[in-house]
Amino acid sequence: MDIYQLFSAISDLSNHDPRIRYKAIACLGTVKDSRSVAPLLNCISDSDRWCRIMSIRSLGQIGHPSAKAAIERLLSSDDSLILSTAIIALKNVGDEQSLNLVSGFLFDIHPRICADAVETVGELSWRLASRQHLPSIRPLLHSGNNRLVANAVVALCRNQETTPQEMVGFIREKLLSSSEKWTRASGVFVLGAIGFGEEELIKSLNDQSIDVVVNVIRALGRIKNPASVHALVDLLARENIRHKVVIALGELGEKKASQALIKYFSTSNIAVQRKIIESLGKIADPSAISLLIEKLDDTHLALEAITALGRMHHPEASKALISMIHKPLSSESELTIIDALGNTGDPAIIPTLMDLLQKPQPPRIFETVSWALARFGKAAVPALFSLLSDPKASQYALKAFSEFKDEAVPLLIDHLKDPKNYENAMKAIVQIGETAIPFLRAAFRDESADSALKLLICKCMYRILSPNSLEFFIQNLESDDTEIRRFSAFVLPMFENFTSFEREIQSHLASVDPLVRIACVRALSHSVNDAKIQGLLTERLEDPYWGVRYYALEAISEIDSPELLGQFKTLIQSKDQIVSRKAVQQYMKVCGVSIKDLIDGTNFDSALLQEIFPILKNISTAEEVGEIIPLLGNSEPKVVDFANNVLLGLIELSKPVLIEQLQNPDPIVRSRIAILLGKSGSFEAIPIIADILRKEVNPRVQKILVQSLSLFGIKATPIIFSLLGCHEHKEDLQLQELLYSALETLNQGQSALTNLSMPF
Repeated sequence: MDIYQLFSAISDLSNHDPRIRYKAIACLGTVKDSRSVAPLLNCISDSDRWCRIMSIRSLGQIGHPSAKAAIERLLSSDDSLILSTAIIALKNVGDEQSLNLVSGFLFDIHPRICADAVETVGELSWRLASRQHLPSIRPLLHSGNNRLVANAVVALCRNQETTPQEMVGFIREKLLSSSEKWTRASGVFVLGAIGFGEEELIKSLNDQSIDVVVNVIRALGRIKNPASVHALVDLLARENIRHKVVIALGELGEKKASQALIKYFSTSNIAVQRKIIESLGKIADPSAISLLIEKLDDTHLALEAITALGRMHHPEASKALISMIHKPLSSESELTIIDALGNTGDPAIIPTLMDLLQKPQPPRIFETVSWALARFGKAAVPALFSLLSDPKASQYALKAFSEFKDEAVPLLIDHLKDPKNYENAMKAIVQIGETAIPFLRAAFRDESADSALKLLICKCMYRILSPNSLEFFIQNLESDDTEIRRFSAFVLPMFENFTSFEREIQSHLASVDPLVRIACVRALSHSVNDAKIQGLLTERLEDPYWGVRYYALEAISEIDSPELLGQFKTLIQSKDQIVSRKAVQQYMKVCGVSIKDLIDGTNFDSALLQEIFPILKNISTAEEVGEIIPLLGNSEPKVVDFANNVLLGLIELSKPVLIEQLQNPDPIVRSRIAILLGKSGSFEAIPIIADILRKEVNPRVQKILVQSLSLFGIKATPIIFSLLGCHEHKEDLQLQELLYSALETLNQGQSALTNLSMPF
């Protein structure tokens, strides 16, 4: 599949026809391009069962680790085919966890699942250098399931539990001598998989079953033994298997097969011609270049010829491709040529690729050029770096940098020194990821690096945030450079596992820099259940810096210890509101009480009021304010004064609740709320108080409401005039007198009622 077909296939994933989606999913698995992983992950939930199965298979073929979690979830599927496909997919994307999960299917009652589990366990055991599950595979050699036996042989040989030489006799006796063609086919497959037994394979080329012969051809191609070339070339004369032989010769990659392939190119079978061109590209014999150039004008074979020329790594092939790029081309051909130019490996082609972007281009061109450039290694870094400043190309350039691994990092670190380019350089380094860390650490230690560069290196390390960077940031806590020290302190709590460095972190709890102490407290909070760590964090509750006290308090908030109540009470008195509030929360958590519990459970003696006042002044929600309101109706003056002080201290939070409670059914509570609002200058309450006054008939309450209006000063004058003109009050001489008295007080500029005591 060429690059154009890749984009077309991704587009077809959203087609309404499941047959088209299925074909596109299968194609993406064949091309193995990481750009198709995200769209394929969406296909796992496709409405069509076969599309779901094929998407799992394709993700396994691509082998990108980002698909692991989604595939592992499918191991609980009730659909045996989906389960089996997921097991095989994990062969390429799995890790230690996947190995343990799949090993549970080694003795499954379903023969297919069992065989697939053996294959995946064998592959993962080899890749992860794990021998834990291999002893469970050996007994399966004596199974009656030939496919299971074949997979067990491969797994044991691959992991050196036995040698291929030792198994050849077993394979001959158990599989190759069988009268069943599929059993013999399994035998030759195994020989190809373990990379041994060419003599047995060549003998099997005379097998009467075409299926066995095809498997032999595949196995010889897989073993890649040059001695097999002649045997395979002889088979090219057999038209019914020529297609498979051509593929195998391409896998072998031996140049002595080139002339035989060119000889059979005269076949009229277009499919075979395409495979011959593909194999010639893999063999990369310069003698085939003239044939490939000739086919550039063949509408049926041009794309295959372009791709093959890109693999030749020869100046003549590169020259032919460059000449084509300047001709009028279809989008399909242009993308394929760009991709082929990237495969040439010739840095002289880089300017040609960059020239393509000098005119407006669709996103596919930007992406393909970026990925083509990435194949040239560090020689392409300047070109890709220039693309980072192009809004349309930057995202593709960043993806391309991830292909470099460590080649480009030193050059990108040099770009960090350039004020105009450092941001783009940083993005590129982060895209490369963890492999950049050793280079970053070396550059940080370089004596020629100034503080500005070191800080930028710290920021790169932070964005990558690898567990391998933890020690680096801990060491920087001792830096003489304040910015580096404090940035490292800021980053430190973002790591998860501090077990190996707890001693170093503890030593920095006494740092003169309070931000370093905060970072260490937050880091140690991960181990708060350790008694020693608890003691260290508790000591920090007396730290002179409020931030340290706050985070220490937050850390030990996970501990329900009554022994800490005394310290919590002390911190409640803190002048730092955030520390005080946190102490309140922890105090109430340990005691198992709420604000309502504190109010309902007290006898309101002076000592207790003094103790709980700091708690209540840290109220933070309207619901908690509502718990204080009933205290305004208390008969004890000291309780009412206490509630007044709390509510006035929290007036911004209390105001909406107080205004709402002006409708309280208790006239005493209504009156006292009105006075509170007047004292606080909550002018938005004026019309509400006036409205209540219009309806109020209790003379004593009327008096208090008028007095509360007086507390608002001159701004209440219009409302009082409107009340005087209110028809309902013209017969109420006492109220009229109160209103006139209030106006007179306001007009004189006096506010004699400012220190008004409660009338009830």
